[in-house]
Amino acid sequence: MDLSIIMATYNEDPGFLRSCIDSILNQTFKDFEFLIVTEPGEKNEAYLDAVAAADSRVRVLKNDSRRGVSGSRNRAIRESRGAYIAIVDGDDYYDLRRFEKQVSFLVDNHHISLVGSNIFLIDTKGSIIGERLYPQEHERIKKCFLFKMAVANPSIIVRKEDIAEIGFFDERLVKAEDFDLWLRFLAMDKKMHNLQERLVYYRKQSNDN
Repeated sequence: MDLSIIMATYNEDPGFLRSCIDSILNQTFKDFEFLIVTEPGEKNEAYLDAVAAADSRVRVLKNDSRRGVSGSRNRAIRESRGAYIAIVDGDDYYDLRRFEKQVSFLVDNHHISLVGSNIFLIDTKGSIIGERLYPQEHERIKKCFLFKMAVANPSIIVRKEDIAEIGFFDERLVKAEDFDLWLRFLAMDKKMHNLQERLVYYRKQSNDN
């Protein structure tokens, strides 16, 4: 098993969730497990159970109590079996070559711990409304982190061995838990890289900045 895809979801818009899952299950890269972590009261539970029943790569992990995004992601990482961890969000969707391109890059570049990509911005109807571009090389990424997030969280694939070494998402944080984790990676001199292709369709909600 090369890749574990993890998603924490709670009562996502059903259409958004379906688009996300379809884009994952139809990836050109096939050797993965897909761990979906749900909270109590999940309105999409029947749909998610049906997806798992239809595709043996999918596992639905149901929390007994509310754990939040960080706690749910940490649970999925701990229960994962892949050498690489891909983070996805249930309201985005993905270029069908995303995992093939990123896993191939990590296989060819053993010194890189984390690989992200550029992203398209889409509205609630799925129309492209913009893009976000990120620095490519590690040194530029590191300098950019002084001012803002220099990797796109829903584009990231990271080596599981490095998460095990550095630590997981800080479950005490309500916001910026991703920023905190990647800063810890940089503090331990873990190398990062952003592919310059737009491999994520990131959905901008009305309350986004």
